Amino acid sequence: MILTMTLAASLAQSWMRPPVENPAGPDISGHYAELQASGVSGCNTAGVPRTLDIHILAEPPHYRSANIGEMAYDLGEGDAPGGSFTVAGQPDRKALADGSERIGFGGGWVHTAGRYVDGITDGQLRGRVEVELDRLADGTLRLVSITRAERQNDEGVPVVTDGRLPDGTELRPFSRCGDASR
Repeated sequence: MILTMTLAASLAQSWMRPPVENPAGPDISGHYAELQASGVSGCNTAGVPRTLDIHILAEPPHYRSANIGEMAYDLGEGDAPGGSFTVAGQPDRKALADGSERIGFGGGWVHTAGRYVDGITDGQLRGRVEVELDRLADGTLRLVSITRAERQNDEGVPVVTDGRLPDGTELRPFSRCGDASR
């Protein structure tokens, strides 16, 4: 009986995560569109702008899952890369010498059924997606890299490398559109 209670208490403590101080997720959550060549926001323009949709909570809504948000990216028309995934774990932040901030996070695709709270599932994930963004001083985001792998241990396939698409197209910064709260 005592062993069972001790085991249950240990498991409960391992599921509880301390709150992250100054989490990056809520700061970058929102809908973004790539700036046009003229520097004007692509949010309300004709055509199909490249977009990022980020929704990351301050903490996971489930006590047994690190799933904390979702991200979708649409980087052009036709065969251009696009996709969406569930974010697992609070993004990492690192100050850069130029005053910008490097934000990195990852996740995968929902593999098992789960319960949704605040739009986030506690289902298990498959595969791996890793994203790096630079949050510039003016609040725009520069997409540094996206790598995706069908299995968690596979070597990832680059979707964006050093701010460029596989065909060499250089991406411009992305500006937030409309309501930042989504």
